[in-house]
Amino acid sequence: EVQKAFDAFSSGDVVKVTGEVREFGQVLEIGMNPKNGDILSRMRDGEYDLQDLVGKSPVDKEIMVAELAAIVASVRDKYLVAVLDRFFGKEGILDAFSAAPASMQMHSNYTGGLLEHSVKVARICDAMAGQYPAVDRDLLVTGALLHDIGKVREMETGTSIEISDEGMFRGHVVIGDEMVGGAVERILDFPVALRLKLSHMMLSHHGKKEWGSPKEPQTAEALLLHFGDMTDSQVFQYLRARAEAKTDDDWTWDRRLGHIYLK
Repeated sequence: EVQKAFDAFSSGDVVKVTGEVREFGQVLEIGMNPKNGDILSRMRDGEYDLQDLVGKSPVDKEIMVAELAAIVASVRDKYLVAVLDRFFGKEGILDAFSAAPASMQMHSNYTGGLLEHSVKVARICDAMAGQYPAVDRDLLVTGALLHDIGKVREMETGTSIEISDEGMFRGHVVIGDEMVGGAVERILDFPVALRLKLSHMMLSHHGKKEWGSPKEPQTAEALLLHFGDMTDSQVFQYLRARAEAKTDDDWTWDRRLGHIYLK
């Protein structure tokens, strides 16, 4: 009977189970008895909410989309405006971008996470640009909004967040640079130097080669983008680790972050 039940489901299925929850070997399990009317069945599309399984951003989508639009509207360089319009304008991929997660596990790993993360990084970068008048603010903000655009194709969201075949083979850094490069090619007379700077930011935003960057930052804008990206992703992880800590102690330990103070 167990094998029969196992064979009835496939990876990614949503399963409804009713039964009696009990503890065995300090682990909770669900005991089922068909004689009591207990059920084990595969749920069909429409019988569950996908966001109950993969989660969603705590920030309202419409608020984030409006803020994204405001940031885009603040860019003055006509060529960078044209690039942003290719992705976030009427003919762009705003719907897919707004629904995508920012990661599988590390940070903002839920629907709307990519939009949330990109807007936060753009805010951080905009604030840092204000401290350095020599920095090209338009270029930095454009890079912040687009740096993870490749995740639209790197990840697939069903009943769980998975890496696509393309994402596994190539990764979002390479995919994103290709997507931005393709948009630039369709913009008449796009300056060569500006194209190279933007591409460099796409390829270097992870900061170090051992962290997945084909290149390390070689411009002030690329360096600030890396810091902005790292700031949001790591602060997110610290705050989540603190919120999810199941201890009465003052400290907890995270395998990636180390010791975290909880009070």
